[in-house]
Amino acid sequence: MVAPLLILLLSFALGSAAQGAQGDENLEIIDGVPCPRGSQPWQVALRKGRQPHCGGVLLSEQWVLTAARCMMNAYHVHMRSDRLVGGQNVKAT
Repeated sequence: MVAPLLILLLSFALGSAAQGAQGDENLEIIDGVPCPRGSQPWQVALRKGRQPHCGGVLLSEQWVLTAARCMMNAYHVHMRSDRLVGGQNVKAT
């Protein structure tokens, strides 16, 4: 009984490692297409400290729409830049 369980756990572990390695090689979104710089002015980056955490859509001057899994107590919202440096940073709660 222990051997089949061990094989099952090992296969999941190896599958996860292989999937992670593939993801590291290709950082693009599957079936995504490049967009010209500045063509998505409503897109914002939600950051934990200095690290990107999630993306969001600027709905108005005070509202950003993001996925429920991205919720935290406080964010740094990065906007008006197509790079992770420069632009405008706003602390939001």
